[in-house]
Amino acid sequence: MKKIRVITVCLFFLSFALNAEVLRELQVEGLNKTRISTVKGIIGYDIGDQIDKAGKEDIRQNLLKSGLFINETIKVDLTTSGDDAYLRISLHDRITLLPIPIASVSDGSYSGGLFVMDRNFLGLGHQLFAGGMISSDDRMFMLGYTNPSLKRSAFQAGGSMSAFMADETVTDISGKDDLAEYEYQTVSGGISAGWESGSIRLGLQSRVYFLDVSFSDQDAFVFHPEVSAEYSNLYYDTYFDRGVKASLSYGIDSYTDVFDFTQTAEAQISYHHLLHPKWQVQFNGDMAISEGDPLQSLSLGQGSCGSILPDTVLADRFVQGNLKLMYAALDFSWGYIAVPMAYQVGILDGMSGDNAFYHGPSAGVSLYLKKVAIPAMSIQYASNIETGKGLFSFSIGMEM
Repeated sequence: MKKIRVITVCLFFLSFALNAEVLRELQVEGLNKTRISTVKGIIGYDIGDQIDKAGKEDIRQNLLKSGLFINETIKVDLTTSGDDAYLRISLHDRITLLPIPIASVSDGSYSGGLFVMDRNFLGLGHQLFAGGMISSDDRMFMLGYTNPSLKRSAFQAGGSMSAFMADETVTDISGKDDLAEYEYQTVSGGISAGWESGSIRLGLQSRVYFLDVSFSDQDAFVFHPEVSAEYSNLYYDTYFDRGVKASLSYGIDSYTDVFDFTQTAEAQISYHHLLHPKWQVQFNGDMAISEGDPLQSLSLGQGSCGSILPDTVLADRFVQGNLKLMYAALDFSWGYIAVPMAYQVGILDGMSGDNAFYHGPSAGVSLYLKKVAIPAMSIQYASNIETGKGLFSFSIGMEM
């Protein structure tokens, strides 16, 4: 029986080798900023590698996924002669160095900020960002750097630092009643690493920070490790993508004084379906659970569809989902306008055993520039019907 299995595996790899050719020539045309070595890392092929006919579409999808090139200019030509293959790629760089203003208004409070991001630093495909935000209660500064492919390998690495000064207001799970107010300040630094192969990505990050809270005479030193796993099988089309994306994450907060040990786990899933090249429907869902010190349970993330959640809620678990419709309404030579519409429902579970149901709609307008690496402008309004509160947000360069 073992011999049969070995023969079957050998025949599989032999059939693959017989259907693949050796890449003898690789030409890349139209680059301005991006280095050819960066393109080779994105497509996953170099001279001497084996490539089959299916590799042509894989290369195109990888170039679209990178977001560094103008979609309409990406052309991949793969020809073969005997056992030899010849690859020719034509494309043009997008603008990747951008200022990113952000603003939002909700229930009498405001926030605004400016970030500078380069998604193709020095033409290497690395990501660099810096900037800050100010609001009626908070002050924040962030700086970060990510290398998505270490020496053209499947490994990724990055680092970041940040500083926060904030006035925190804690509400009950209904989002209607304020339970506590306090001030806190943090200075943090972190590193991250990842491994990606095909549709699978594994991540590890670690962050350390100093926490100064107004209701305590002692400062806390916090260590936060987190592991994550992500599956992404998205196919990129003219305007939107289709496919499935899912992720799992688990993180720990270990404190010296002030708070106790806290652990948080979160799961997310998103299904994108194209009804038409201009119409996309999304089903998004996520859930999280946090255990540990009561005041740390309020820091649960809002997930992939948390547009109507209160900012800070005293809860230790939630389940939520939304149905979202995207429509590419107008198409121009320089960009296109999309209209997102969604309805969200969810349940927050309080530590005292009570829970709250929330739901509400959101809608907006997004303007995408074809020659820019990230969306240019987004305007959105979301309403939580249970609390009667709404959120209006405006941003340039950030995804809705």
